[in-house]
Amino acid sequence: MGEYYLARVYIHPDYQNKGIAREAILLCEKEFADAKFYYVDFPEVMEKNRKCYQNAGYCDTGERITMEGAPALAMFKKTVSETFDPAGVSLPMIYEAEQNELQECLDVIRQSFRTVADQFGLTKENCPKHTSFIPLSFLETQKNWGWKMYALYAGKKIIGYMSLSKESDDAFELHNLAVLPEYRHNGFGKFLLDHAKETVKSLGGNTIKIGIIEESTVLKNWYISNGFVHTGTKKFDHLPFTSGYLEWKGE
Repeated sequence: MGEYYLARVYIHPDYQNKGIAREAILLCEKEFADAKFYYVDFPEVMEKNRKCYQNAGYCDTGERITMEGAPALAMFKKTVSETFDPAGVSLPMIYEAEQNELQECLDVIRQSFRTVADQFGLTKENCPKHTSFIPLSFLETQKNWGWKMYALYAGKKIIGYMSLSKESDDAFELHNLAVLPEYRHNGFGKFLLDHAKETVKSLGGNTIKIGIIEESTVLKNWYISNGFVHTGTKKFDHLPFTSGYLEWKGE
């Protein structure tokens, strides 16, 4: 129970590369409220298929199905939250954010980090580059740089966000993990963080680094409780707080 196989998704060539395949996958997944895992396979040599399923939150299991005289099939898997049904959200889903979704993602980031700005007295005057004040152009630039940007959906509403940038062959940096204030304390942050870990492993990495406000002890302890290790601090003259750094190492 709770495991489903996603059959082939076909999009007419005239409508490909428009995000329609991802929407079709979402519609299929939403039909199964008890789902815990989705599986899909496709010919390993089809790179466009790989990117499509990765954009929809699927990760490479490493398993290959081989049949004589046919291309090997790559098996991908998507894990759905297993243990919570919070805030009226029965089936939260994480998808790679598209260009036309960046404004909504930015709204989530700003609302989420505004509570941090209020807590530490950060304003556009004393900390103009704080995440709660970033412009849309920041996300657009990050998208152009090839950052992996993910939106957490409740139905068709984006309620969370995070992004990953590749820093070296095996290390990624986690940026702007955010959940709307009204959806917090329901496990959504961990859901995003676990997805970040799985994504990094599927991309051949084993390390996630993150920078936070060092004085935010609740946030720091939350990352530590989720497997991160505190690695140090740094004080910058232009910032009214101390920067703290944490790191996660996969197995």
